[in-house]
Amino acid sequence: LLTVLTQELGKRTFRARGVKSSRSRLKSACQLLAYSEFTVLETHDRYVITEAVTQEMFPELRQDIELLSLASYFVQLTDAVAQEGDEAAELLSLLLNALSRPDFVAYNIADPRGYAPAVQRRVYRTPMAAWTVRTQEQLALAKKRGDMVIFEKIRP
Repeated sequence: LLTVLTQELGKRTFRARGVKSSRSRLKSACQLLAYSEFTVLETHDRYVITEAVTQEMFPELRQDIELLSLASYFVQLTDAVAQEGDEAAELLSLLLNALSRPDFVAYNIADPRGYAPAVQRRVYRTPMAAWTVRTQEQLALAKKRGDMVIFEKIRP
């Protein structure tokens, strides 16, 4: 059994028949820290994985024990927070951002929730780019945070 976080269905438990076999077609896509696309058959409120394609394996995480430990912590935290059956698009996006360690993160400075940029800034020290900066107050906030700025309808 696999616990999978999906955009539409939230956290779900899927069955992957034969995944422990060394010859399984599903094996690589079902590993911890694998971002995969699944074809799923739903029968009697159960989900069975029939096909799987790996999208990302995050090789840089697997080569560094500290990053692997941090990534495992993020996965455990996500598992604890995610609810079975609740839509989880934002949570999945946050987890993928944390795992992928992008070169920079562009975020909407007007978004009052803004937790994803805060996590990226603290954990990975990722450069940030505030976009949709339209007012002098937003510009001052971005400068205070030390972020790059993407301007819209304002002269710096």
